Amino acid sequence: RSYSRIAITKVTSQDRLFTTGLCRLEVHKYPRPALASLYKKIMRYLQKLPNDYPYRLCTEKLIQDRAEIINNTESEIEIEKKIGWQMEELIFYADEEFKLIKNILECKCWESINNENIVNQWSWPPHV
Repeated sequence: RSYSRIAITKVTSQDRLFTTGLCRLEVHKYPRPALASLYKKIMRYLQKLPNDYPYRLCTEKLIQDRAEIINNTESEIEIEKKIGWQMEELIFYADEEFKLIKNILECKCWESINNENIVNQWSWPPHV
């Protein structure tokens, strides 16, 4: 069963959630500014990746689209309707995305592998 700001506000008559309805995901006090800030941070870090790196291209497009919705929509309820997720979910996944980008930058995943293939590496029995 899905709980959203829409369902909760009808019951409580306030524009405030008391629960997200999702295990271990608490209601965020100020979700809109938090999400906008995270998206700006993600965009800054994406700029450090190579311009043609596929992950950068896809993630940039997604974050730009969502940031545009957040910047052009006043109501958190409307933001949730347009994106299809609760604000707290968006914050959680944006934070995970940010961690992933930092990891990609640290590992330099776009570079080629340093080790050359070992002769007979995939033959069986080994090294015959």
